[in-house]
Amino acid sequence: MEKQVATDSASELNELVHDIPAIVYRLAFGHPSLGASISADVQRTLGYNPTELDDLEQWWFDNIHPVDRELALKKFQVWYENGADGVLRREYRFRHQNGGYLWVEDSLRQQHAVSQSVQFYVGILVVIDAEVKARSRIQHLTEVAPGAFFQLQIVSPTEFYFPYVSHQVNELLELSPLQLKEEGAVLLERVHADDAKSLLQSFADASTSAQTIVCEFRVEVGGQIKWLSMHAAAEQHLTDVSSWYGILTDATQRKTIEKEMQQAYDDLRLAQEVGRVGHWKQNVETGELMWSDMIYQILGLDPNKVSPCVELFNELVHPDDLDTVLHHEKTAIEEGVQGYQHRIRHADGHYIWVEEYATPQADGVTLIGAVRDISEQKALELKLRKLVATDDMTGLFNRRFFSDQVERALADAKRHGTPLSLIMVDIDYFKRVNDTYGHPTGDDVIIAMAQLLKRGTRVSDCCARIGGEEFAILLPETTLSQAEQIAEQLRANIEQTPIAVQGGQSLSITVTAGIATAEAGDSWTQLLGRADKALYRGKQSGRNRVHR
Repeated sequence: MEKQVATDSASELNELVHDIPAIVYRLAFGHPSLGASISADVQRTLGYNPTELDDLEQWWFDNIHPVDRELALKKFQVWYENGADGVLRREYRFRHQNGGYLWVEDSLRQQHAVSQSVQFYVGILVVIDAEVKARSRIQHLTEVAPGAFFQLQIVSPTEFYFPYVSHQVNELLELSPLQLKEEGAVLLERVHADDAKSLLQSFADASTSAQTIVCEFRVEVGGQIKWLSMHAAAEQHLTDVSSWYGILTDATQRKTIEKEMQQAYDDLRLAQEVGRVGHWKQNVETGELMWSDMIYQILGLDPNKVSPCVELFNELVHPDDLDTVLHHEKTAIEEGVQGYQHRIRHADGHYIWVEEYATPQADGVTLIGAVRDISEQKALELKLRKLVATDDMTGLFNRRFFSDQVERALADAKRHGTPLSLIMVDIDYFKRVNDTYGHPTGDDVIIAMAQLLKRGTRVSDCCARIGGEEFAILLPETTLSQAEQIAEQLRANIEQTPIAVQGGQSLSITVTAGIATAEAGDSWTQLLGRADKALYRGKQSGRNRVHR
């Protein structure tokens, strides 16, 4: 009876092992003939027939990736020398029966049985190839993002730490991720004394209501002052401690431009105070117009050759702005002081930006106004917008601006019932270019790639660099079939165009493209995600192709 129960238990155990979605094995190192076994899942997972694996130890040695073998053995040795306590977990690449390598997680522990004269070990092998590749993609994102990614945990307004910070933080703060992980308050040693209180207040406000952290503060690094921008979203835990996931970026350049803009504005205000602002007087009934000498200087006109009149002024105003100017002049008579900005043609033919203020007089027909040249301010605004919206290397739009454009395009497509498609483009084997020719050559390839994509798309399309060698193209009013044709034309053109790089050399490259079209209820991440999956399928199918 007891023998039958034992037999049944053993049978149930074997069935249980058979059903586990992982490779279960048992062996005694150095004794291949003593009770070694491996579950049938090894055939489904790695393609090996378990009945043909006579020596599991040798099989492992023969098929672990040569690059990973030494580290795996070293970890085993350290674990064994420390008493083989607990579970030894290792990750390494292992050869599939078809010849390719897959990432696996190997969990090994010592089997304790008094009756055994030889030490046995039991383990589980689980294929984690997808997880490792996902981690690699995330790591790649942190490498190309303009800043340091972080996880912040706030225990109290004065007690916080960073469980994770990407290595770029060292460039921003000259602090290692480990330093911030062990003691978050070390950040305050870098923060400017005038900004520390506001930073802690931002943390306190966030911890109270689990709100998004958006703040800017100065730090002193290497004897220099930097501006940093922190943006992080909250994730509530089951405990009282919440986490914020975000990015820390260098805002020094933007702050400098903002300071320059403010200085330009202050300078113009000062100029107005000392009489460097033009003024004018107009009778709206008769059309009479008077200009001060400064207006002639602003417009580059000779007062001895030009007589001001409403007709001349209206002719000089940019055609697209004339209705706005006339509207404000009319409103000034009816309602009071009006301020407005518009373009006006300079004597040499180009347009400048001016700001005007019009004030009505008591007679109800006279306007007196002031005008100043704000072209420099507008240029700085344009420079700032370009800095925020474009990729420094290629001049294409960056990921943040592109995401906004996709969201707007999705709303327009829904409102008008028009198709909308998106192309993801990735340079094939780009790592080889960097490894073989160096990163400067890789940069040349990326810049040339951007130019080819820009020239190969329509004015209405939106091209962006969204990663290291990844690009995206938004195609309004374009079906999936039309997008496929455009993508194929781009692919063929890139394949046929030699790219000039440093040293007088030229390289030929290929790209893989994934396409997707908008569906009802799509967000930009969903649309981009489908295009990215199509791109991945194209890579898996051999590269240098377009995949939907």
